[in-house]
Amino acid sequence: MGFKYKSLDLKLMGKRVELVRGLQTQTAFAGKLKITKQEISRLENGKVVNPSPELLLNICNSADPPLNMKWLLTGEGKQLGYDFGLGFVRETGEGLRSSRVDPSDYIYMPVYDVKGPAGGGPAIESEQITDHIAFKKNFLKNTLGLNEKDLVLISAAGESMVPAIHDGDLLLLDMRDNFFSVDGIYCIRHARESSLMVKRVQRVHNGTMIKSDNPAYDSYTILKGEMIDMEIIGRVVWAGRKL
Repeated sequence: MGFKYKSLDLKLMGKRVELVRGLQTQTAFAGKLKITKQEISRLENGKVVNPSPELLLNICNSADPPLNMKWLLTGEGKQLGYDFGLGFVRETGEGLRSSRVDPSDYIYMPVYDVKGPAGGGPAIESEQITDHIAFKKNFLKNTLGLNEKDLVLISAAGESMVPAIHDGDLLLLDMRDNFFSVDGIYCIRHARESSLMVKRVQRVHNGTMIKSDNPAYDSYTILKGEMIDMEIIGRVVWAGRKL
């Protein structure tokens, strides 16, 4: 069988790099690889024509156990039977065997910068996108029962919701739920405030109670007639943090 020249699909390779990065931010992943966030962004978007062998080697070695270089470059061959949240591991008579990763199985969720003032816009889309993180579509649809088109990620700020939510946690918001359909944790904004808040919401007989899980912070009740001043961005349906 003769040699056949093979071109790399840089966009698909970039998606595999993004899957390896997982829930790490581009900044954190770039720091491990001793490159800039901009370089990781260009690589994940398929804009680096000739990534250095040293960089590719270190991307493979950033996983535990290390990844197969051929899989990273082409998607072919074994990924090394380990579950990175990218596929699944099967136990067979021959030992562990990894499934092939299909980038189309994943949605790349935008992370919005909402720690600072949110401005006067009616929706979170007015904020700046700082990153993207991959989630498996099957996990969002079948496990969480969510529609990927209605979801965004933000970062929590402050300690008012400890122990449920800590400063810096990633929060997944379901923006369909913008009317307090059930008691839960919501991202909200009062008309008199410029920034977003993440609070536990409980409906009571005379209105809605806005609660902080941390007892050092006050709770308060918004009367039914005052709800017109409250903008509900969405309900928090998932949270992730570094341990």
